[in-house]
Amino acid sequence: MNGEEFARYLLDKHDKKGQRFDDMQVQKLTYICHGFFLAGDIDLITETPRAWLYGPIYPTMAHWFAVNPAVIDSPPKCKPTIIDEIEKKGGIGVIDSVLAKFADWTGAKLSAWTHEPGSPWAHAMLKTGKLDSPLDLNRIKDYFRAMQ
Repeated sequence: MNGEEFARYLLDKHDKKGQRFDDMQVQKLTYICHGFFLAGDIDLITETPRAWLYGPIYPTMAHWFAVNPAVIDSPPKCKPTIIDEIEKKGGIGVIDSVLAKFADWTGAKLSAWTHEPGSPWAHAMLKTGKLDSPLDLNRIKDYFRAMQ
């Protein structure tokens, strides 16, 4: 699944609790989930995050938010096929753990966390010096594996 499809899942899941995320939170929470998926050898998000000014982003998600800003306040229901894929690949526990730790963090705090020295975002920016550089998936995997 791509970033937009995963965002739909996060927004729908959080909306059921009567809570709201902003778009930066969704981008960063997706990245954190993706990192822990990779660390656990769970092949779920197929889109490579890119280095942007405020941390890693998923272009499909950024575009979706740009053309549909109301989805933050009125999230669409997640497709059952996406929920099934997440369940079949063992992603629910990872998502629940990430949300338990990070859901209350602001977008700004999550962004700052992704900018820490040695992070995959920092490495991509040091390596290329350019925004929109792809983050190395193996580096993400190793970075999050070290946190487990």
